[in-house]
Amino acid sequence: MKAPTRRALLLLLLVASSVPAGLCDTNPQDGHFGAKVPDEPVDQNYPSSWTSSGDPCDRSWDGIMCSNGRITTLGVASVNLQGTMSNNIGQLSQLVFLDLSYNTGLTGPLPASIGNLVQLTTLIVAGCSFNGGIPKELGNLLKMSFLALNSNQFTGTIPASLGLLSNLYWLDLADNHLTGSLPISTGPTPGLDMLIRTQHFHFSKNQLSGPLTGLFNSNMSLLHILFDANQFSGPIPSEVGTISSLTVMLLNNPACFDESLSGGPFCSVQQPNVIPYRTSMDKCAMTTRCPSDQNQNPVNCGCAFAYSGKMIFRAALFKDSSDSVMFQQLETSLWTQSNLRAGAVELSDVHFNSDSYLQVQVELFPSSRTSFNHSELIVIGFLLSNHTYKQPEKFGPYIFIADKYIPFLVAGGNKSKFSTSAIAGIAAAAGGLLVIALILTGLFAFRQKRRNQKLKVQTKPFARWGTMPKESGKAPQLKGVRFFTFEELKSCTENFSDSYEIGVQGNTGRRNAGSMQGVVEFKNEIELLSRVHHSNLVSLIGFCFEQGEQMLVYEFVAGGTLRENLVGKYYILMNFESQTTPILSTGIAITCS
Repeated sequence: MKAPTRRALLLLLLVASSVPAGLCDTNPQDGHFGAKVPDEPVDQNYPSSWTSSGDPCDRSWDGIMCSNGRITTLGVASVNLQGTMSNNIGQLSQLVFLDLSYNTGLTGPLPASIGNLVQLTTLIVAGCSFNGGIPKELGNLLKMSFLALNSNQFTGTIPASLGLLSNLYWLDLADNHLTGSLPISTGPTPGLDMLIRTQHFHFSKNQLSGPLTGLFNSNMSLLHILFDANQFSGPIPSEVGTISSLTVMLLNNPACFDESLSGGPFCSVQQPNVIPYRTSMDKCAMTTRCPSDQNQNPVNCGCAFAYSGKMIFRAALFKDSSDSVMFQQLETSLWTQSNLRAGAVELSDVHFNSDSYLQVQVELFPSSRTSFNHSELIVIGFLLSNHTYKQPEKFGPYIFIADKYIPFLVAGGNKSKFSTSAIAGIAAAAGGLLVIALILTGLFAFRQKRRNQKLKVQTKPFARWGTMPKESGKAPQLKGVRFFTFEELKSCTENFSDSYEIGVQGNTGRRNAGSMQGVVEFKNEIELLSRVHHSNLVSLIGFCFEQGEQMLVYEFVAGGTLRENLVGKYYILMNFESQTTPILSTGIAITCS
């Protein structure tokens, strides 16, 4: 598959974009996938490096890493992708890391084929708009260690198959619309109680219900259990007390209505009445008035497009929103780990929200220009979505919900409008998968064009017979003769060498270049000779009609021709011969069978 086509299909996978080079770095299998594109044209941003004619595996494509020609990492957080994820994503069978987080324009369900990505260790789609049920096929991903589906619109119950992910370290399903009880293992049916290596259970802000009995055991390694803002009922299991270093949050659950729990650490957060912290901008006061879509950079007081979003700390170990020491530690850790200039972080709107989470508005500023490019933004998005960024310990676990980055919405590193007509005539009713199948079929046919044309000539050599206006377009009626290609005869006779003259092995008659015989006459001659069969006559076994040549191939004449027997094999200077050569043609022996 050629580079532009595979590139377009890769971009289509992300639906925000379009994806590599025939016989180049990327394995063709990683080009055979796409995504359903909305019927109406939509703005779909993608990294500027994806517009080149290069290959995704040539190390120039932002967010993509490969190994042995197969895509292993696909990380494009916070670039405003739009669309849905195709079922063909399952063909990226060597994918290890997939991060599409903070692209609110990504919608639709997670396809069941994602369960085919058996090498996947990290799946992050936090802060998107995916919906539908969580695929039970995720239970096939036994190497999974980090699963973050939080802050989407998933519905239904939590699949029991997630209990099979024995290597899982992080499980975050918070802030969705999940219902039902937590799956507990019974007999052959798996459950979440089997996740003894998992350190984070984040299920807050759903509509989960029922008791927690049977979920916990002393073999677990849990550090954080965030079950707040659900409908859990019943007592807190005693097994919770056997798990060391555990933080539990059950706020806004019916279980907290119990008087014995309502004032306890699981069910309450104290919010002191203080003036919250905000990054000081005193040195920049009134020095510059920025456009409404830009902010002052704390480093140089100039105007720039900040990468912003909400950091929500769901189990902070301190309750003072005015603690300048704590929040300055947060600022320092952000600019240091994001590789930004010192002071290039602004914190504001610090408060405990209605869910009793510590919420902070964060703005990160570019170090040199007025805006980040795609590559820089993908790196920062990766740090925050994969929790590679390590916050000060007392802030506890966090989620980051990114705002849309304005430069990509207004100017867009690259904007592309995809509609049904832009992708080989997508039929709205047929959907994206049918289109991809049609595209791949067309590409295969295109690549085989020369081969198909050659086969067509071999099987129907007169399909284009008589292209001249005065020539008959009817193919000759042949009996027992075959078509030879020009290359076949050229190879058999070593480029029609004189050393292969008649009388050696098998014969071919080749019209002289000066012959005026027309196509119709040549066709009539072939039809006639193909019908002549007699023990005393040489039989026609084939012909060639290519590259302006008209050649007849006869059977092997062991004793020589009639002329050789009458006048001698080496009598070649007769005046009679010189007068008749254009008509009799030249005989050349061939060695092929």
